[in-house]
Amino acid sequence: MKNQLFILSLLFVCFPVSANSDAILDSLYMNLKSAKVKPGNALAEAYSDLGDYYMYKQPDSAYYYFRKGIDNLREKTDPCYSGLLSNMATYYFSVGEMDKSLSSFLLARQEAMRLGHDEIATVVSSSLGIIYRRKEMPDSALYYYNEALKTAERQDDFATIANLYTNIAVLYSATSRLEEASPYIKKAVEISLKGNDPVQIVYAYSVYGSLLIKSKEWQEAAQILQKGVAESRKMESPQLIVKCITPLLSVFDHLQQTDSVKYYMNVAEKELSQLAPNAIEVLGFYETKGDLFAKYGQYRESLDAFRKIENLRGKNLHTPLDLLYYRFANNYYGLKEYVSAYEYMKKAYSAKDSLFAGEVQKQLSDLTVKYQTKEKELEISQLKQSQTEQHALMTKRILFLILGLLILIAAFIILLYKKKALEKETDLRLARQYIDGLESERKRLAKELHDGVCNDLLGIQYCMQMSDAVGDEAQQKLFPMLEQARTDIRFISHELMPPALQYTNLNIMLEDYVERFGHMHPHVCFHYSSFPVQADWSVIAGQKVYELYRIVQEVFANSLSHGKASEIEVTLSMSDQEKKVVLTICDNGKGIITPSTEGGGIGLRTIEDRVKCIDGTYSLTSDEKGTSFTVEVRFS
Repeated sequence: MKNQLFILSLLFVCFPVSANSDAILDSLYMNLKSAKVKPGNALAEAYSDLGDYYMYKQPDSAYYYFRKGIDNLREKTDPCYSGLLSNMATYYFSVGEMDKSLSSFLLARQEAMRLGHDEIATVVSSSLGIIYRRKEMPDSALYYYNEALKTAERQDDFATIANLYTNIAVLYSATSRLEEASPYIKKAVEISLKGNDPVQIVYAYSVYGSLLIKSKEWQEAAQILQKGVAESRKMESPQLIVKCITPLLSVFDHLQQTDSVKYYMNVAEKELSQLAPNAIEVLGFYETKGDLFAKYGQYRESLDAFRKIENLRGKNLHTPLDLLYYRFANNYYGLKEYVSAYEYMKKAYSAKDSLFAGEVQKQLSDLTVKYQTKEKELEISQLKQSQTEQHALMTKRILFLILGLLILIAAFIILLYKKKALEKETDLRLARQYIDGLESERKRLAKELHDGVCNDLLGIQYCMQMSDAVGDEAQQKLFPMLEQARTDIRFISHELMPPALQYTNLNIMLEDYVERFGHMHPHVCFHYSSFPVQADWSVIAGQKVYELYRIVQEVFANSLSHGKASEIEVTLSMSDQEKKVVLTICDNGKGIITPSTEGGGIGLRTIEDRVKCIDGTYSLTSDEKGTSFTVEVRFS
């Protein structure tokens, strides 16, 4: 039964065999023959043993014997019953049928817990954790690892404990928490060697080698993985051999040992023919193969390898989806197919999410505390110290652990605060650059209109006066129109130029602007008011005055051009106690597009950037009855 746990952990199926596998098979058939006349579930157990033997060699034969075992069950209260249910789930996993495997393991766990089969419940819970990790559901994986821990604490089995340590190391590795994964995998290797189980030894070597690769300890990774390959060859298991060779290829490639890469790739290719196309080992090999082809410039071959992985998305995905799409994008870029590269890069950014953030990270930290505490308890019990010394040592270590966690939390909070401050500073800088560019363009346009177009219109008027081609009647009609055009252009030019802040204050500027704007638009009724009457408007900084003035201009333009307002009211107020100025503009127009409405325009973006530049806040409400805009700015 324990072999199933290692099968799922290794992500392939295997059963420990001696050098003489024929002798073992003969023994199993003899056991089957004698079990036919034995009472209880002896026959079902014999079929289960044969299924275990064939699992790593001929999965279809294993399925046949597992089914025969279930058909010959006489007592469904025996551990053989829940064990066979778990065997069937293991078979489905080995052939890549993840959904069937998941439902079968859930049934096996339910029955094992109902019947009190703690060892099988531990195996199945750990297997469910592996499946959910493969299906990119880390929260569920953590839950079942915790469940496996609860039942494992009631057992004293080297193989089970070592396997559980290895699975936890894999989960931490998947979240890039390598420092936390390292002690677990080292402990797993130590316990595996002590238990002398070849399957678990290979599993631990494989995971340990992968962690060393992530830590860029290449020479050590090569040594560990070569030990795994040697053990796998002794067991004559294609799954084990491919599983250990796959990461070894990357190691030799990094060490620039191309001959070793070619040698081991040929070895793995020969073993692939004995595996199912959607087996986990095959997918892992394709991933490494695709990376190596991409590195060597063979982009088409790399794309073919990654497509085989993509086909199992949501069922048995071996690579995180965002990284897979990123690799597609790089290959298409190498082929100079830039449109496809761009599409896959967008998919990569969309797929990137917070799989291991928030609550999952909190649960991982809780799991670390729990396992570290358990490890300390085991060490203390092994030393057989007195009860007082054990309590004192445990208390001291827990205090250090809590202190370390508090330091980590404080560091995280500080980093988060600095990140937010940097983002805010970046936003303000970008907004300031945008506004500065806008003002520079306004000045340029104002100069062009005043010195260019306005004078050109005056020249046209003089030419018409001097020309006999234009009669007096035509001049009487055209001259007022030209004069009005010059007046309008001068007004627009003055609107674009920045106001002379050194000679006035915000209240006077806005009152004057509202009056001048009203003369230009006699069909609109304007109202302006400010309070308190005794307010000292000069305390408001020039930059804030300038931006508020520009905001009023932009709001007026929106009210007339988009809202079609016939009445506009402007209110300016100051609060000495709160040290802030409140500017409110209301109109009776038909409403405008707000920032929350799809299609918000450049004008509203400009207003928002100006408010941001002066560290203010604003609110905007608009409907068919009119629009109300309010901005608040502190002046101290």
